[in-house]
Amino acid sequence: MAKQADWDAVFKNENNRQSLLKEFFSIKISHDELSQVTSMIKNIMDIHHEIIHMVNQSKNQMREEMRSMNCAQRALKAYAELL
Repeated sequence: MAKQADWDAVFKNENNRQSLLKEFFSIKISHDELSQVTSMIKNIMDIHHEIIHMVNQSKNQMREEMRSMNCAQRALKAYAELL
């Protein structure tokens, strides 16, 4: 979902993700399940870090686009003042 830049859906599903995480961590586990749960937590953390990385990339891209737009607006204003 996040890879497809469908950020509205990502944000919409965040509440659901938080609820599932709370439920997941509220369940008591046995010693036999510990390695499986540890693996699941590592997977969750990997996905979390990937999403954070994508959000930061998107934020940086939008920042650059805003700078370009501001530069274009200043150039247009300067041109209009010449007329």
